[in-house]
Amino acid sequence: MFTKAPISSSVALLFIAGLAVTGCDDSTVPPPEETGDPETTASESQSDIDFPTNAEDYADALVEAWGDGDEPAMKDLAAPQAVDTLESYAMPDNTDWEQTESDSDSASEDGIVMVTYEEATYGTVLELEVNDELASDGQPYAVTGAEVSE
Repeated sequence: MFTKAPISSSVALLFIAGLAVTGCDDSTVPPPEETGDPETTASESQSDIDFPTNAEDYADALVEAWGDGDEPAMKDLAAPQAVDTLESYAMPDNTDWEQTESDSDSASEDGIVMVTYEEATYGTVLELEVNDELASDGQPYAVTGAEVSE
């Protein structure tokens, strides 16, 4: 025969059983330092480069890393969209980029310095946007934009 049990004891039993099944027990949750938190600091993700502290040198470092195919350095020096732009351009062999223009003396109101390069053999022009504040502080990702035109 069916026996009636008080509802409160049935609910308590179901709650405890649910905790046991789902593993929601404080003793099974590792402390945060043992979880292998995927978040890394900027210094842990950087290649072994010294970040330049002026916009022109910063842009030069990116162009050099790009020419050398040094993707880790590129990803440290530039924002992802700038890296993507450079990587999508098939760099011809034996290119020689020359810095032709920079507006560092008159950075725009938002602190952006435009640095322009030209590759004389192919007539290709590269324009890089450099965040002057980040570059001046020697911080990563100071190149915020890139445009290649032929």
